[in-house]
Amino acid sequence: MADLFARSEVLDRFADDSAWTTLFTGAPALRDALASLDCRISEVNEIGTHSVFFCQVESMRLLDRMEGLVYFDRCYHRLSPSTTA
Repeated sequence: MADLFARSEVLDRFADDSAWTTLFTGAPALRDALASLDCRISEVNEIGTHSVFFCQVESMRLLDRMEGLVYFDRCYHRLSPSTTA
């Protein structure tokens, strides 16, 4: 999904209706995302070539699965809960 978002047109990113749901504010969210934050934008700052959004969280949805994924150093890495207490 990350590769699709990086290399496709905006409308093509949301073409698979079965993968998405709508949150309280109307924002799209992946059905199987580990965490979804539903926010309202309170401020936008332009920093160089990027827009930085400051948002107020309206609601949050968490799934019970424990393994996540992060992109770092040009690779995807699985994140698992620590086995030490």
